[in-house]
Amino acid sequence: MRDTANTLFTLAADFIQHTSRSVFLTGKAGTGKTTFLRHIASTTKKSLAIAAPTGVAAINAGGMTLHSLFQLPFGVYLPGYHTANTSVQITNRNNLFKNLHLSKTKREVLQEMELLIIDEISMVRCDMLDAVDTILKVVRRSQQPFGGVQLLFIGDLYQLSPVAKPDEWAILQEHYESPFFFHAKVMEEAKPLNIELTKIYRQNEQTFIDLLNNIRQGKVTNDDLSLLDSRLQNQKIEGAITLTTHNQKADSINEYELSNLEAQAYRFKAIITGEFSDRSYPTDEVLVLKKGARIMFIKNDSGEERRYYNGKMATITFVDEDAVEVQFDDGFTFDLTKETWRNIRYKYQAEADEIDEEELGTFTQYPIRLAWAITIHKSQGLTFEKAMIDAGNSFAPGQVYVALSRCTSLDGLILQTPIASKQIMTDPQVIRYSNNLKTVTELNELLETEKAIHTKLQIARSFTFSKIKDAISEWAAAVGEQKSPDINAIDLSGKLMAKAINLDELALKTRAWLERKSENVSSVEAEQVFEQGLKKSIEHFYELLHNDFYLPLLSHEESFRAKKKVKQKVQEVQQLLSIVRSHAQRLCGIFLEDEIMFNGKPDYYKTVAPLKPLAKGGSAIESRILFDKGMSLEEIAESRGLVLSTIQGHIAQYVKTGAIAIDRLVSAEKLAVIEKTFKETDEPTFSSIKEKLGDDYTYGEIRMVFNHLEYLNKA
Repeated sequence: MRDTANTLFTLAADFIQHTSRSVFLTGKAGTGKTTFLRHIASTTKKSLAIAAPTGVAAINAGGMTLHSLFQLPFGVYLPGYHTANTSVQITNRNNLFKNLHLSKTKREVLQEMELLIIDEISMVRCDMLDAVDTILKVVRRSQQPFGGVQLLFIGDLYQLSPVAKPDEWAILQEHYESPFFFHAKVMEEAKPLNIELTKIYRQNEQTFIDLLNNIRQGKVTNDDLSLLDSRLQNQKIEGAITLTTHNQKADSINEYELSNLEAQAYRFKAIITGEFSDRSYPTDEVLVLKKGARIMFIKNDSGEERRYYNGKMATITFVDEDAVEVQFDDGFTFDLTKETWRNIRYKYQAEADEIDEEELGTFTQYPIRLAWAITIHKSQGLTFEKAMIDAGNSFAPGQVYVALSRCTSLDGLILQTPIASKQIMTDPQVIRYSNNLKTVTELNELLETEKAIHTKLQIARSFTFSKIKDAISEWAAAVGEQKSPDINAIDLSGKLMAKAINLDELALKTRAWLERKSENVSSVEAEQVFEQGLKKSIEHFYELLHNDFYLPLLSHEESFRAKKKVKQKVQEVQQLLSIVRSHAQRLCGIFLEDEIMFNGKPDYYKTVAPLKPLAKGGSAIESRILFDKGMSLEEIAESRGLVLSTIQGHIAQYVKTGAIAIDRLVSAEKLAVIEKTFKETDEPTFSSIKEKLGDDYTYGEIRMVFNHLEYLNKA
């Protein structure tokens, strides 16, 4: 639940909701960073996507991995066009897009995205953030940082760090100061606001809070080390979880403790549907449980009772094939029910003009894991009342702090091994960057300025007409694929396509001018220049849409009135008219300082009734482009969200014209057999040929060869 008295929380939310300024939200462990993410995700009106560096973190945040959302390369990404002699896989700006096959759906999501939330930003490496920036700039055709998308970075840099293997860092260090996200090149273009949440909800004991703060900043005193030594204890504590540095040790402790229980073991297999990577499983696919087993909840209770939270400890008091009963340390007992985690991807819904979540798969299992022990890495974000910590072999900056800060009190913390001052590691670059914080006064003053800039940037983005160009491109392709081509439609679609390209280029220049002017809001003269330029731009594009697109399309639609069996063709044109009209209406809805800039012209655009979406299809041109890039027909179908037969039909058209050689699609042996069968068959049909050839030959191959023979006959 949001704490309305938390001033920094409220200010950070205002910057996300009402400005375009990117924000790095940080804070000590237990200050409400996850709560902030959930608050923004549930309340923002912006089209957003949520991403995280790992599968588990993405599932917990309710989003996708960065690699999946942006199809990021493996290895390292180097800004510019650099290369190096190494075994490490290197991607640069030159070859990034050669290997990047964004589906139409993914491209639409990136184009319509207004807010991108990246959770656990401390683990995101600098070069991957630059790759995200490059992709967004190209896809959105904007040279603004991240293509004009607002970023919300969430995380604590004093916790877990990005992973850069020695051979990878040997290359990256020639281009980057450190692996941290704040040393990405894009961060030099537009520095985010650094806001730190300071109210701690997890601990309330000042001595313990001061100790954690000193460890976090790597400034431990002798008194701090003495206080840590006082928590050394060899004996086990009833109900405490062990936090250790390595997976192997945590697994061996859990296996040993489970085997020592004399009760019968029961196995519970997760129910997995659709696509759900095993690397993203939130708990074991097969849970082995016994009465007396110590467990930890790994998810907040989704029911109304809110009985447990992520990290809550309990003990199994009863288990059989059909039921699991658990008891909290305070004696409260209840029957456990299974929970479901979703694997999603984002999809742009044109009708609603918003980004929606599309469920790809689910993982259903009891929301627990064995919890006599857990690694420090997996404990990040969890809260424990009692913990035994084995951090003597800590090997990464922030590990000791993550482990100790899981506990709610000093009394509940037991050290199994001593912690030396050399193991309390904090990167000096993290300390320097983390000191760039804004005060509440500075944030309040900046907020009003950023709101004004945001208003103007939103106005500039109203001059985006790529949907018109895309719709005309789809229509042109559909017209060309018709069995009885309409010559007038082909001619008109070609002319409109050329005008749409020019419209897109002009809009790009207009947006760039408005964006530049929006940054200067300090003088009355600058405001007047912006307003005058805005009014002229609105009127110009309003006329352009009417004269170059609306009138020709309206005339074409009226030409069908006396014709029969043209319902589909009329629908296609009406769909285009509706899109053009909606863009014109958007221009008439632009306000500046509560004053409307342009009222439009009466009866300039006739009302076009809303239509049902046309049947799903797609452009043969796009399929051809992907095929020429080396993608198989199966890969094209998957990336475009179309059935294989549709893609085969697209490519077959180019075989028929000779634009694509048959040997790129059908082997020489099969070609010879299919050609022979066609020649030997009286009045051949695809079905009769398939029946003769059998299961070793597909309808797609037969269709390709048929079109190839058609091409040869015309040549």
